[in-house]
Amino acid sequence: MARDVDKRMLESATEYVDAILDCHSKIEAVRIDLAYTKECSRDVSLERLSEDITHLLANRRGKPSVFGGMVGYMIKSEYAESKGAHAHALFFYDGNKVCKGAYKANQIGEYWRQNITAGDGLFHNCNMNMGRYDKCGIGCDACPVLVCIVTGKQIG
Repeated sequence: MARDVDKRMLESATEYVDAILDCHSKIEAVRIDLAYTKECSRDVSLERLSEDITHLLANRRGKPSVFGGMVGYMIKSEYAESKGAHAHALFFYDGNKVCKGAYKANQIGEYWRQNITAGDGLFHNCNMNMGRYDKCGIGCDACPVLVCIVTGKQIG
């Protein structure tokens, strides 16, 4: 049963990425983990995380300096005993408009920390450490080996 769900999620994510690529000649993939400080993480539920992510996404139009040029996203929420509620996010930007993924991830992360969580949030900018990945699924050259964060499996 779990394999069937994983397979459907992978197929859905692949179709989604293909649709984005069909519409845009160049994509900048921005990968960021969104979480909460240690002091807050024990008290943060998946429900609050979901509300905060909904708030972040609802504010996209009002914050073009951060979200302008975004053409899609995938987000997976999780709960881990050591980390609490957190999310793995992959934002897709039009690569003809946005080309500095690490800078963009910092903008999103700071917006998350300061505006969405009122200082309770923290983030990890995966675009800052692209060299440590064997098959990098972020940046402008990401699409052939895009790592699908929805299932943790590789596309392509």
